[in-house]
Amino acid sequence: IRNAMLTTNGSKSQLLTLDDLVTFCKDKCEQDIMLTVDVTPDGHGDAIRTVKSHDGMQKCMFVKPQEQEMSIIEFRNRLRLKRQRESSRRHLETDKTGKAIYPLKKPNDENTTHIDTKGMFPESIHFAQEVFGVSPDAVNLWIGNEQAVSSMHKDHYENLFYVLSGEKVFVLCPPADAPFLYQAEFDSGTFQQQMSGEWIVKENDGDSQVKWIQVHVEPLVDNKDAVPTNQPTFSLTHPIRVHVKAGEMLYLPALWFHQVAQTCETVGINYWYDMQFDSPNLCYLLQPS
Repeated sequence: IRNAMLTTNGSKSQLLTLDDLVTFCKDKCEQDIMLTVDVTPDGHGDAIRTVKSHDGMQKCMFVKPQEQEMSIIEFRNRLRLKRQRESSRRHLETDKTGKAIYPLKKPNDENTTHIDTKGMFPESIHFAQEVFGVSPDAVNLWIGNEQAVSSMHKDHYENLFYVLSGEKVFVLCPPADAPFLYQAEFDSGTFQQQMSGEWIVKENDGDSQVKWIQVHVEPLVDNKDAVPTNQPTFSLTHPIRVHVKAGEMLYLPALWFHQVAQTCETVGINYWYDMQFDSPNLCYLLQPS
């Protein structure tokens, strides 16, 4: 969708870089804005990781990023500094499939961040509110670069994502692909960075399991034969890749699976409208729990 978010005078699409955002926040608030930033060792957000327990046994777990508080200027500096660190990364212990095993020591990578957007952007997208019949449940500002990647997942929201600067890359699969994506239940944990700089995974308390997708769908976009031998029905999925550039908006329907990355430093804003389960206009694929 083009021209979905225009400047105040309506003459052109609204654009905003990270530097613009820093300047805007300093001028508006007369102080540095504090952010809550998702941080992981490699820039990948919620994802399945190989974890080694104290007894040396390995298992796959769903691991969430650590949330760290930092100023918007510190965030910008750390986001850009990590490009200079790529050449000095340590070799990691890996399992037989080549995946990194945690705990490990590795430089910080910032993934994305959310900040208060009130007063900066429209509180809703007028045509979306008319269609969905509700106001947005949340409006989020997302900032990341090419190291920040989300694994394939779905949300129970009607999602309108607008790119303010840079370029987002979405890999999408329709809800009907669910039986072929090998979703499974995983124990869950959260990254923690120690004072020494070491990254560990802290297992969540209780019987906390998360249904998630472990395999990577994107290779199938370019090569339908790139199917893991132990997951043959993966070939029945229908992934597509969508590039969303500055000034463009993507409508992502509720329950569509999506993996998100950036080709460069990117700022985007999205509007989450609560999914209407009783809407006669929607069809859902029901799966046994």
